Amino acid sequence: MRLPKRFAGRSWPAKNEALALLDAAARTNGFRPLHDAPGILLEIPRSLRMRRPACRLPGAVTETERGTEIHWTGGEDMPRALKHLLGVEEAMPDGKMYYHGMDEASAVSGVVLEGRQAFRNVVRNLGGDEWVLAVAQGKLASEAGIVALTEQRLLFVKGDGLGTARLDAPLDSGGGLVLGKKSSGETLRIRAGPATVIISQMGHGEGHGITEKFRERMKERARTTPILPAQEKIVMGVRTGEWASAAGSGPQATVRIC
Repeated sequence: MRLPKRFAGRSWPAKNEALALLDAAARTNGFRPLHDAPGILLEIPRSLRMRRPACRLPGAVTETERGTEIHWTGGEDMPRALKHLLGVEEAMPDGKMYYHGMDEASAVSGVVLEGRQAFRNVVRNLGGDEWVLAVAQGKLASEAGIVALTEQRLLFVKGDGLGTARLDAPLDSGGGLVLGKKSSGETLRIRAGPATVIISQMGHGEGHGITEKFRERMKERARTTPILPAQEKIVMGVRTGEWASAAGSGPQATVRIC
């Protein structure tokens, strides 16, 4: 999935509080935050030891009904820009990050994710208002990753640095889930359009948690007006700044198996 050159962040505390937290996290990483009327500028100093070139990340700050939005511009080297912002995110105080329900869902299921990078891999693929209902860890073919059920779709996201989505199945695509058990762990058989996808080697109870939340969500949707799937987005979220990048392709109900 192509990373766009712009990404945005939403901040639920007041603007001054959000920027103060961001400043402190930036300085922890050795970055220099500068403020002007329209926004903020992160100066990333050159580091020979870290093989890091100097760069600047400008962010436009806007206050909205939800809080403060920061729209960052990463330039041509987006992976490096995202790495810098992940460093800032990891320096934010606990409980201040907005992960679209990932933290709550993993706590309920008992899934232990490896740091904020794992959360970020999933969140980067979510829409701005998308909420995670259940998570699990498993394998799609030979690739390890995270299974995330949201209010809109089922995702399998690789555990690589970019969090590539290998499965994106909207809940209104007509598919279903079948839970299975093997000696190597629980499995999910997913009817994704004309294809059937199997996610294997999930921990005990993880696949069950996904299927239970899937059934609950489908019952809720049957009682309400159908909702179109959200635009495809790559999302980075923070409770003091929801950094998000949108690669919009418009509403769609296509199952993507990458």
